[in-house]
Amino acid sequence: MVNFYAMVQDEEMEDIITFLVELSESGISHPSIEQFFGRYKASTKYGKYNIKLIDAIKNLEEDGRIYSGGGYSYKKGPNWSKPTFAAEKKYGLE
Repeated sequence: MVNFYAMVQDEEMEDIITFLVELSESGISHPSIEQFFGRYKASTKYGKYNIKLIDAIKNLEEDGRIYSGGGYSYKKGPNWSKPTFAAEKKYGLE
């Protein structure tokens, strides 16, 4: 079982978003990303994480690691790369 709580507490928000966009070819919506961080207690690490989330997504888009794929979803961008924790299969990832 994947330990998403530990992932949120230990990893950078931008890396987690980069991981999340890989999970589906259709991407992931902003509300789904926000729900993920809420469910796994991002507020214990970031306080009001919503503002941090907006900044992280903006930075990822500017870097070309994700892009808005229409339909309010984010997808892998041209500069996307697998986060280290995902490549190492930490937190029970397969």
